[in-house]
Amino acid sequence: MDYLYILPELILVAVALVLLVASAVVDKGRQGFIPAVTAAGFLAAMVAVYPAIGQQSSIFGRMVAVDGFAQFFKVIFLAVGILVTLASAGYMAKQETSGGEYYVLLMFAVTGMIIMASSTDLLAIWLGLELVSMASYVLAGYRREDPKSNEAAIKYFLMGAIASAALLFGLSLLYGFTGTTNLLDLTNYEQKAMSGSAVLRVAMFFLVAGFGFKVALVPFHMWAPDAYEGAPTPVTAFFSIGPKAAGLAALIRIFPIGLAGLAGHWSILFAILAAVSMTVGNLTALGQKNIKRMMAYSSIAQIGYITIGLAVSSARSIEAIMYYVLAYVFINAGLFAMIILLDERGIGQKIEDYAGLSQRAPMAAAAMVVFFVALIGIPFTSGFFAKFFIFTSAVESGFMWLAILLAVNSAISVGYYYGVVRAMYLEAPKDPSPVKVPPSLGAVLLTGALATLAIGIFSEPFLRLIGLVSPVR
Repeated sequence: MDYLYILPELILVAVALVLLVASAVVDKGRQGFIPAVTAAGFLAAMVAVYPAIGQQSSIFGRMVAVDGFAQFFKVIFLAVGILVTLASAGYMAKQETSGGEYYVLLMFAVTGMIIMASSTDLLAIWLGLELVSMASYVLAGYRREDPKSNEAAIKYFLMGAIASAALLFGLSLLYGFTGTTNLLDLTNYEQKAMSGSAVLRVAMFFLVAGFGFKVALVPFHMWAPDAYEGAPTPVTAFFSIGPKAAGLAALIRIFPIGLAGLAGHWSILFAILAAVSMTVGNLTALGQKNIKRMMAYSSIAQIGYITIGLAVSSARSIEAIMYYVLAYVFINAGLFAMIILLDERGIGQKIEDYAGLSQRAPMAAAAMVVFFVALIGIPFTSGFFAKFFIFTSAVESGFMWLAILLAVNSAISVGYYYGVVRAMYLEAPKDPSPVKVPPSLGAVLLTGALATLAIGIFSEPFLRLIGLVSPVR
């Protein structure tokens, strides 16, 4: 039964290895089947989640959890894989470098994300994180002929190596003091001894720093703007949702559960990081002219909002984080599908490239407005309820100042999102020719827009589901 419960991971690894061989032996001109096989692999892995639904146990020496929380994030990560694959198909087909390895790396990265969300041992979480990181470094520099892509990969790798070292150092201190890396054992560790230990407080700081880099919290965010701008646009789309969601899943496993005894210390630390991240992200995004850099700072602000939930660390706030992640996946996937649409035509890097887009691709432009409205947090979208649930959980737990700062920053974000909308609807197009939306990108745009509205309008069923699988009661 242990292997049945990790069947999704086994399917991903098997399909990735098959694609690795296929990309090496099949001529580049005949590799058009690879995106379809990749999407089918993700879909098969999603179906394979079913046997574990409703189960509650630990397997492989209590290193892997079989619970609703793990299955929730597995489905999200596999959905990310499908959406990014669909968004990548046309883009990668036009690249001079072979696209086969790209999909292999994507599948291994998603496998690492699943390991991070499912593991109840710090070493297993770290191994999953490294699998995600190694694949991400290569994906960032996938366009070898592009100096910006090379720069993005090098910066990401160097800063990622430092963050990994900090994280591993924190794990070693934690193990040295408690004698275990298992989160289930840490949960039962004497809280008085834990809260009074200076060594554990130092370990906590290094853990926050390591994971702060992975999710791009300020001041660990320096890699994000350059990596977002230099990486191929489908890779940027993946960076904006996949690794961040995995990092959040790991943070929920580690801090509110495993290190609950240190809550008095890490709660205020996360509160400060949340406040700084959302403020720096929004203010810096106001001055950006490159839309990928703008979205990098937007994602930093969004992760700041989400981190409020970690600072509060109540059952309600953890559910709000999970709802936020669910909403954010579809919002950002749709947004980056739009950016990819123009990037395939050699434009779309600058905000001015969106001038008159409402005339050239009216449905796609309307979908982009829906995504921006959701990121701002306007009612009847999933983004509104995501922020509302974070806001109310902060107010209920006495973090009124964070709730006010969230509202203020949401208002600030209108400035840079509106800049793109103004260009699309109020400026004349430089090229009046229509922009045809390929079926794969159209599917991502439509799925993203419908999900953004549906998760918002029908938020109650999603909240009930999340309440059932939340690890914090």
